[in-house]
Amino acid sequence: MAWTDKPLQRIKDSRQYPIVEITWRDAACYGGWDWVAPYRKKGTKECRSVGRLIRADRKELVIVQSIDAEGRVSDGISIPRSWTSRVRRLRA
Repeated sequence: MAWTDKPLQRIKDSRQYPIVEITWRDAACYGGWDWVAPYRKKGTKECRSVGRLIRADRKELVIVQSIDAEGRVSDGISIPRSWTSRVRRLRA
């Protein structure tokens, strides 16, 4: 499904934001002393994040973990579209 921001902008009740699972690649950090060879094999990590999709534009997807009764949100993440490999809507 091609997620766009226009339908999301029309939502008045925050409980209507779709719950999605986003599969995406993230930078990985490795620390400590090691030989070069293992570092050459290490790379980005696949991540999965679940939340209510509150914005979906050309550049990024924004999901939040929590929405309170007044419509305030908490614990959000903005994921660049170029990092995403899949967006799947989950049933509420």
